[in-house]
Amino acid sequence: MAREECKSPQDVPLARHKFINSPETCVHDSLQGFVAVNPGARLLRQCGAVVRHDFEQLGGRVTLVAGGGSGHEPGFSGFIGQGLLTAAVAGPIYTSPFSDNILATLRTVGANNKAGVLTFVCNYTGDRLTFGIAIEKARAEGIQVDMVLIAEDTALPHTFPSTGRRGLCGAVFMMKVAGAMADEMKSLKEIRTLIEERKKDMGTITVALTPCSIPGKEELLFNLPRDKMELGMGVHGEAGTARVPILSASETAQLLMDHLRCATSDHSLPLKKGDHVAVMLNNLGGLTTLEMNILAKEIIGYLESMGVCVVRAYSGFYMTSLESAGISVSVLKVDALLLRYLDASTNAPAWTKPYCPVGFERFTPADVPAVVPKRAEEHSLREADQVCVLGPEEQEKFRLAMVRACESLLVHEKELNKLDSECGDGDCGTTLASGAQGILAYLDSRPSLAYPGLVMAQLSHVASSSMGGTSGALYSLLFHGAAKAFTVLSGYDAWVAALEHGIKLVMKYSMAQVGDRTMLDTLDAALTELQKDPTRLDSVGVQRNLNEALKAMSAAVALTLSMKPRAGRATYVNPDLLKHVDPGARAVEVWLGRAIRSVITPSP
Repeated sequence: MAREECKSPQDVPLARHKFINSPETCVHDSLQGFVAVNPGARLLRQCGAVVRHDFEQLGGRVTLVAGGGSGHEPGFSGFIGQGLLTAAVAGPIYTSPFSDNILATLRTVGANNKAGVLTFVCNYTGDRLTFGIAIEKARAEGIQVDMVLIAEDTALPHTFPSTGRRGLCGAVFMMKVAGAMADEMKSLKEIRTLIEERKKDMGTITVALTPCSIPGKEELLFNLPRDKMELGMGVHGEAGTARVPILSASETAQLLMDHLRCATSDHSLPLKKGDHVAVMLNNLGGLTTLEMNILAKEIIGYLESMGVCVVRAYSGFYMTSLESAGISVSVLKVDALLLRYLDASTNAPAWTKPYCPVGFERFTPADVPAVVPKRAEEHSLREADQVCVLGPEEQEKFRLAMVRACESLLVHEKELNKLDSECGDGDCGTTLASGAQGILAYLDSRPSLAYPGLVMAQLSHVASSSMGGTSGALYSLLFHGAAKAFTVLSGYDAWVAALEHGIKLVMKYSMAQVGDRTMLDTLDAALTELQKDPTRLDSVGVQRNLNEALKAMSAAVALTLSMKPRAGRATYVNPDLLKHVDPGARAVEVWLGRAIRSVITPSP
């Protein structure tokens, strides 16, 4: 597939900076870092190769060597260890290893090993040539060595005999099987024969969202439009089979698996109902774990929908393409023998072991139900515990106050978002509006409002489930704390105590205090006024306290303009840049103020 040329220097996509010391030393520095983290490995001096620390004790056991250009880490050094490779040879970035380095590695692990050496070579011209030269020279020195060529790419439907299919992450499957066989003291002939037979039962397909860049180069390796992804891209950034519009994870999974088993291709992997397979999901370097998990769900699910039994699944970094954001999917048909070898023990650092208890067959588990109370009596708050009980008229006032509070938040959504954009992510109003809509939906279900303590407990649940994030948690705590007051008090005292208990619970878990430029400043200002003259419970005293609470809240919100934030995301913002009041404090004034006004002057 021909790629578009950049039309001008301005069209050239720029690479990101890399944490390297120099382009010339990056491969050696990387290998030194690898052995520093994995002291069971040793760096062969001036050979660009890594070996097992105990390679000299492996006499009588076939040793395994692999290699290729660097930039594919953890391949291949990451697969050194008991049960996998004995040594790995690294070339320069995306360049075949030097034949002299390969030969030195073969001498190191094979000269005194009568069992022989098996090398794994991914099918690229340079790798075939440099490994071929080294193998021929090693044989001339009396070293028993053989080679397996891995070529399982399914991207291109037809290839020339002189080039063949590309070798990709499927090599990891074959190396793992060979490593387990070597541990069982199988002969070089036995291992090679099985690998040559079973490598025909696998295929790999890739897709990439972004290209990569070579260390030391300012430009990306090629230009890929932002609205396109490349199907079948090689691990060196080679052109794939097609550029297609960006698809969802589900659509991408279908695209990959349909291409892998395409009946019109010379290089497809036929799959039918009842086939048992192992799947390797290889991060090409730049995808997040979030994306990898989603793709795993979709790819495994798509295969299972075809009736294919995915008996093993692996996900991680195996053979990358520097920082390219993409994935390769390798599918291997398996039987009991291959499963035994895949499951065999290894301590190679790059081989991932899924969380699957011993004796479990891999399957896609169904969700398990969360534990919920079986009866209403098992809730922490029960009707029998409620001291505060509202009559029909009081229930209507309560309902109206909640409705007006929610409506006010919906009206002020944009204002609160604008305030929040100064110190947060600009979603305060939207988050609270979601909570308001959740409460309105709850009220639309016509619940009993006779027990305000139970209503507050329900509002706590609504806040946490409909708002999410920090705001959802704060309001959930506020309502949960408020609910407890109605089990010990009634009347005006219960409502004031509810606000106090809610504030205390918010302070307990948020570790914020009054004066920290948060919602607590407005809540506390209202509480202070509502607590005045506790003995005056007549309607005049209540009205006075409510009106004073409204004034106090407005004053508290205004004061946040001059406060330094000591809690929440605003603490990360330069105080000199804060030119408006705190959005959380203002939000309380919006909803609590409207609720209080509806009590003072009820309106339909």
